[in-house]
Amino acid sequence: MQKRNLFILMTVGILVLIGIVFFVFTRYGNNTSQNADQSSVPNPTVLPSGEEDSEQNIQSVATKIENIAESPVSQQAIKEGAESIDFKNAQGNKILLTDFEKATKISIIGQLRKYLDSKDYDMYYCPAGSDKKDYAVYFGYDVGKGYGDLYSGTVAWMKDWEKTMLPDLHAVLFPNVNFSQSELSQQLQFKDGNYRYAEVRFPDGKIGSINYSISGNGVIISASPSCLDKLVDIYDPLEP
Repeated sequence: MQKRNLFILMTVGILVLIGIVFFVFTRYGNNTSQNADQSSVPNPTVLPSGEEDSEQNIQSVATKIENIAESPVSQQAIKEGAESIDFKNAQGNKILLTDFEKATKISIIGQLRKYLDSKDYDMYYCPAGSDKKDYAVYFGYDVGKGYGDLYSGTVAWMKDWEKTMLPDLHAVLFPNVNFSQSELSQQLQFKDGNYRYAEVRFPDGKIGSINYSISGNGVIISASPSCLDKLVDIYDPLEP
């Protein structure tokens, strides 16, 4: 009788053990398999924010300037005296200054560049008769980086920049002029007038100019004093 009871207990114990092993396997074995499957799927590559659009933005800026240079003066420009050239990405946001610099191959003097806003810049053209255009650019300060003597600092930086302003900015101030390397190296003599200015000798022998103004908001640089007048009215209007 005792042997029979012992046999029954051993049989029940074995069945319970088998049940426990089966339960553990079915519960945790499947999870392990699923985790292994999930870990085998590579994570998607995440590009740094904005960088995936940079090349597209650079091309967009270059194409826009080329199209403007080849297009007739708009009626709006004739009416207003100046027209801005908008640079926006596919989402309708302002293209960053860094992409504008790369597209146009311009160079901004380093001391000034670090105080500029990445989105507060503009390029303009003004009617210049016979369907010609005078161009100008505006670079606005980053208000978060401003300090009390920023204006005086900018005056000094701009005078230092005068030595290379033509080769640094010719692509946006004179996009239709094909300067040779020696012509870009001509020594400009800036003078004080209504604005700080210098005469520029073009390849065809004609004379143009570079003119600039500094305000509390940033700097404006133009290929003509009359176009600079228009932009000063926009960015640094006289108080009524």
